[in-house]
Amino acid sequence: MDKLVLTDIQAFTKRLVRLAVHKLGGNHAAADWTGFDGSELSRFASDDVDRHISFWRAIQLDEGAGDVMLKSWARRRGYDLITTEQKAELAQNVTKLVGKLAHAGADLESAALDAAADGKSTPNEIKHAEACAGALIGAAEDTVRAVASLRAV
Repeated sequence: MDKLVLTDIQAFTKRLVRLAVHKLGGNHAAADWTGFDGSELSRFASDDVDRHISFWRAIQLDEGAGDVMLKSWARRRGYDLITTEQKAELAQNVTKLVGKLAHAGADLESAALDAAADGKSTPNEIKHAEACAGALIGAAEDTVRAVASLRAV
């Protein structure tokens, strides 16, 4: 008998079924969670059996396994999935970072005005202004990274 040859997608899907079954605590636990027959789940996971899980069954299995299949498919396609709660947290983080950015900008303005107040800058005033500029650049980069993490997919 010839060995079954799976396409890349079929093999990947069977690996994901094995991962989801493992995350659920094994074949019996996965069968209990989904209501599917345990031997059927074994066939879906086996590289030696030409039996493949249907989409709706994969979604049901994946739900119990914490969306490991969905996340793996997204990563395979070049996407990172985040939950609505994670997105709200990221948006709140952007708000905090914008506050830090404003504070860093005000610090630089203050340092520059202090240095210019008497018409000449001391080495310490220059170092302080440079440090404030570095902090401003860091805050700006952090803010841009956070905004980019909110991009729509």
